[in-house]
Amino acid sequence: MKTFAMALGIAAATFTVNVASADVYMSANFSGGVFSSPNVQSPFIGVIAPNSTVSGGLVYDTTLIPAPGSGTKNVAFSSFPDIGSIPSATAFHFSVGSLSFNLNNDPLAAIQYKNGKFNGFAANELFTFGGNQYDLLISGGTWQIYLAPGGNTDLSTTFVSGYFNIGDNQLTGKTPFTPQVAAVPEPATWAMMILGFVGVGFMAYRRRNQRAALAA
Repeated sequence: MKTFAMALGIAAATFTVNVASADVYMSANFSGGVFSSPNVQSPFIGVIAPNSTVSGGLVYDTTLIPAPGSGTKNVAFSSFPDIGSIPSATAFHFSVGSLSFNLNNDPLAAIQYKNGKFNGFAANELFTFGGNQYDLLISGGTWQIYLAPGGNTDLSTTFVSGYFNIGDNQLTGKTPFTPQVAAVPEPATWAMMILGFVGVGFMAYRRRNQRAALAA
């Protein structure tokens, strides 16, 4: 009886993850580069080289891809039903030189599509470098870095500018991606847990009675 009750309790407790929804996700890599000089200004000289490459990765929801002929559409990462189960650095990240970026500071960041084809991104990511605040602005297949004192973007000077290679054929290494979330027990699991707790309580009750009888 004791073994059976413990087995029920253990079986009820051995649930950890569950697929979050019916949406179908894919992960993929993308690439790009930095435009030629003079598109790198101090203090980024030596940190990002002109003509250097950009590499990154993203997760996208295939059920949210706009239809062909739909024009230019932005699909926000926040619109993914399971975005809470996808780390920001997994949902979108890219590196250029010694700098790397993800979705930490821009809740409106989006994947851009043109007529249903990958067309880059839309993002506004504030970051600090060398004691100053800057803004990474991404619009489709191009990106720029501007000074942003106090979070206010100054568009008068472009410190770095570059591009992403766009088009579905530029998304490489496509792999199915499954967000994992804490499972919600099914009714049958709740029943097993209750039986397990009842069994353990019953064994504890019997043990106390046995000890009382021996003591008498």
